[in-house]
Amino acid sequence: MRDTGASPIWAIGSWGYQGSLSILQSTIEEKKPMLLAFMRAMLRAQIFYRTRKSESIPLMMQFSKLESPDLTQRVYDYLQPSMTLDGSLTDKVVEAEIQRAAKSLKLFKMPQAQEIFDFSYVREASCALAQK
Repeated sequence: MRDTGASPIWAIGSWGYQGSLSILQSTIEEKKPMLLAFMRAMLRAQIFYRTRKSESIPLMMQFSKLESPDLTQRVYDYLQPSMTLDGSLTDKVVEAEIQRAAKSLKLFKMPQAQEIFDFSYVREASCALAQK
């Protein structure tokens, strides 16, 4: 992604992580306050999801079109422990993702994590949210 000037800066979940945000470096530079506001909002949503299971299950059912509360709860229970507190990925997950992509793309040279992932923005947003 860095070849296009975009890099993942946020993720929900862990191995098989549930979401990420990739953004052009020029957009970050031009709209950093908006990016940080968006990141804080997403982190608040993640906190809601992690801490309010009984309210999250019906929302999951609605948006994922699941009809079984039992199945939805199992999905929740599977995903919830993989969510990091600050929205980033663990080093173990980052390394596994790089290995998976390198194998899939048949790369000759293994890229460094910092060439692909930049969690500094989500960590900045997380710190700002914690101070409120």
